[in-house]
Amino acid sequence: MRFFLLLLVSFVALLGVKAECPNACSGHGDCTRYDMCDCNRNWQAADCSERTCQFGLAHVDTPKGDLDMSGGSLTGPGSSVISGSMVYPYGTTEQFPDMADASGTTLLNSAHYYMECSNKGMCNRQDGVCECFEGYEGSACQRASCPNDCSNHGVCKSIFQIAEADNSNTYELWDKYSTMGCYCDPGYFGPDCSLRECKHGVDPLYIDDEANARYSQFTILLDGDTADPEGDFSITFYDVFGEDWETDPITFDSTDSCDVITAALEGLPNDVIPADSVSCTFDLTSYLATIELQFTGNPGYLKEPEINIYLSGSTATFTVDSIIVSSMSGMGEFTDYVSTHCDDVSVSITAGLYAYLTIENTDGGADNTNEIYKIKSCLSTSDYDDDTNQDVNNWDTGSVTWPHLVKFVESGSTDGGFYSLLYYNTTTWNLMHDIPLDDDTELEVFTTDATMQMVFFDEDGDTHYVEGTDSLSVNVTASTYGTDTIQLSTDASCDTNNTVVSHCLEKGDVIMFSTGNWVFADADIATGEFYTITRVWTDLADVAGTSDKYYITVDHTVNVDFDGGYLYVMTEGDESYDYVTECSNRGYCNRDEGLCECFKGYTNDNCDTQSSLAI
Repeated sequence: MRFFLLLLVSFVALLGVKAECPNACSGHGDCTRYDMCDCNRNWQAADCSERTCQFGLAHVDTPKGDLDMSGGSLTGPGSSVISGSMVYPYGTTEQFPDMADASGTTLLNSAHYYMECSNKGMCNRQDGVCECFEGYEGSACQRASCPNDCSNHGVCKSIFQIAEADNSNTYELWDKYSTMGCYCDPGYFGPDCSLRECKHGVDPLYIDDEANARYSQFTILLDGDTADPEGDFSITFYDVFGEDWETDPITFDSTDSCDVITAALEGLPNDVIPADSVSCTFDLTSYLATIELQFTGNPGYLKEPEINIYLSGSTATFTVDSIIVSSMSGMGEFTDYVSTHCDDVSVSITAGLYAYLTIENTDGGADNTNEIYKIKSCLSTSDYDDDTNQDVNNWDTGSVTWPHLVKFVESGSTDGGFYSLLYYNTTTWNLMHDIPLDDDTELEVFTTDATMQMVFFDEDGDTHYVEGTDSLSVNVTASTYGTDTIQLSTDASCDTNNTVVSHCLEKGDVIMFSTGNWVFADADIATGEFYTITRVWTDLADVAGTSDKYYITVDHTVNVDFDGGYLYVMTEGDESYDYVTECSNRGYCNRDEGLCECFKGYTNDNCDTQSSLAI
């Protein structure tokens, strides 16, 4: 009997010796109670033999179900049901987890929680490396791949970086570092930057006796304060593709710097600025140098040039108190928004404290009745509502909140003309912008079916300003001169205030500033000029007792002071005409080579020249 007891004890002891964690936890964990492996960090499986891969925000995600087997309602965001798990190192919930937008507002059911290989790859358990699905990359498959490595003509950037590069816009959603795209070099475009842009030109059929192309004109103000500007500087010129070209050093000449400036600009490589295409004027008065440049050989919209006064590193090579670069009397453009000519109508403008039209008598009649009839018929409606029209001309008079958008071109000139806003007040044709021409200058009139609407508080929602009901309090509240950032009196963003204002503001809107009437202070006298909104943003108050501030950023510097003025937003009409295009509307662009293939009868590298020899 004793023998059998000893044998039983030995057998039990032998079983105890053999009972252990599988594979001794593979050397990557501790064997704990109940023969269970407690794996080291980044190791998993029953024997700790498998590697854990890196985690990232899930590109796609689903709710996980009743993980705690409670049988009750699923635990919501913020209520973790698992902790200390290698699969869910931060814990997890049974529903989508909480996330927040750029302002910190909690978003419900947002998903995109941390998942192994970001749910866009398979984990190689042997070496702990994510094997990403096609189109994704990174140690955790956490970002999308850029196609074809951007064809060596661009840089792969996150959507956060692309937004920031676009006039400091912000993007703060969950995928700000996950969604990727190609940021192409100037002259290239497409999802993989493989397509070439062709040279731009003016459609030769656009220019006639009345219509002329509008070229970029810039004013450079070099303010020496108490002494003449002095030294060397350079000019960075931006072509129609946005490529920057910096001139050789320019030595300032207090007598006239135009010759050296013109030579430096036209001397840029690759014939970027054609010879004899830069028009320059120079003036030096009371230590303020004014340089006006026009680029007639570079049609289309051009970014404002920049002045570099640090040609020797951090040491200034040019002595000046301030520098302002702005458009002189209009930027270049791709689209003529105001292209309909009012035939057999000629006007002149009386300027000063007031600016108004005089309709000329051109048909030899007793008075200008016929011409007035024609211009009314040409102007048509100033808003989108034909029910407000009147007379047999089917036109409306316009108003401060819905003015007519017009363009004036000097008869026989080669200038692109001047834009302004116009409305009829019983007997007077009032202009809301002055025109810098002599009062007796004969002008052609152009109009459009596009509208310009003042931004105001539309309390009754009818889009028409009603005195005593609506409010005109959406206006500019700080000086605009010399800046591209405009402070507004209230929030007019489409994201946050689109139900109150008559027209909410968003990126891409084409706007115009005005004092809102036809009476001008000296600082307000200026031609109408279009600006494109590049950013709508709010500076949130961070000090108790202060208020949020509301801003828009536009595509170029405002050249006059519209403090207290109003904004007008354009609705683009069908009559708008893209007259500066690749290959001048007279050929096809070979995207592989970036060369124009001109239609029959047209020639030049941008197809802007008609040729009888080419027919």
